[in-house]
Amino acid sequence: MLLDKRKEMCYNKFLERTYINVRIKIGKCMKKKITLKDIAEHCDLAATTVSRILRDKPTYCSAAKIEMVKRIAKEWDYRPNIGYHIMTGRSTNIAALIFSQFRSTQDDQTNRLYMALSKGLDLRDFASYTAVMDENMDSQLRKIRDLDERGCRYYIFLGTPSHDEPIYAFLERQKRCYVGFDNNRVPRRIVPDRAGAYLEYHRLAAEQGMKNFRIAVTSNYFDRYILPRVDAGGREQFRRDHLLEVSPIRLKDGSSCDYYFTLGQEIMERALHEYPDIHALAFTTDYHVFGAADVLQKKGLAGKVQLFGMRDAVASGFVKIPFTTVRFDVEYGAELILDHLSDPGKWEFVLPGKLITYNN
Repeated sequence: MLLDKRKEMCYNKFLERTYINVRIKIGKCMKKKITLKDIAEHCDLAATTVSRILRDKPTYCSAAKIEMVKRIAKEWDYRPNIGYHIMTGRSTNIAALIFSQFRSTQDDQTNRLYMALSKGLDLRDFASYTAVMDENMDSQLRKIRDLDERGCRYYIFLGTPSHDEPIYAFLERQKRCYVGFDNNRVPRRIVPDRAGAYLEYHRLAAEQGMKNFRIAVTSNYFDRYILPRVDAGGREQFRRDHLLEVSPIRLKDGSSCDYYFTLGQEIMERALHEYPDIHALAFTTDYHVFGAADVLQKKGLAGKVQLFGMRDAVASGFVKIPFTTVRFDVEYGAELILDHLSDPGKWEFVLPGKLITYNN
């Protein structure tokens, strides 16, 4: 019994000394920035081994040792030296949110996504930069290189840059992570199902006996994304019956809302001229719908043509126009992007839309 008592006393003294030493170490560490060397000395490891453990790289350490390193790093609030990581080209928790076109900065859907991504990155302890691309290839590449020099290792493209291939080639060479939203040219992407929404509009129009239903999009978009989802035998007829071909949207500056409103007016005027018996018309944004409704109102045809929009603009519930639009759950899209930001290879998530009808 006496021997056991002495053993217990010795063990308690050992624990007390260990506790005091740890408190002293923590006290010293709290007076300065915690380094890998501090953690390495405490865990009796090399700093390079600690670095590999904290970056989830393979080591010969036991599971208990790995758990110890990560626990101490968390308890001591270790923060990696970002400047060193940038200079050596290593991974950082810095992401770039890139508006691929100026006009997308004024889009309600894109702005909802941007805010959700900003919040999500912050919750995951990321710092972030924001960039807006212009139409010049050299300027776009300079922006990407500048972001890379600032430590960005993750790139989220909101839309498709006008000169995207050189950008992606640069990011591939640098071995950076990059994903896209509403961008069909990146290997990792979230795609709002706009084509599916147009086909749903077609189904609704057919159910209501609206035989002359037109979709105002570019022929390239119609052929690449809508037609492949139509029965092969009826594609040519479907194209003739439902495509109202328009030019690609171009806007370098100014108000995109005003621009889309004017385009909606022009497309509606043309549709009425080419198809006097038109029953329904679908557009790429709700602001196009507002312009089309203005034309119908002035011609005394309000309510004579069923209008379909896209993206559920904030103003849609206040303009007193009856029409149907689609809202995509961009908050969920942001979660998918952030959850898969580092996933390699190719992946795609199709984001379904929810139909919303305004009966003002």
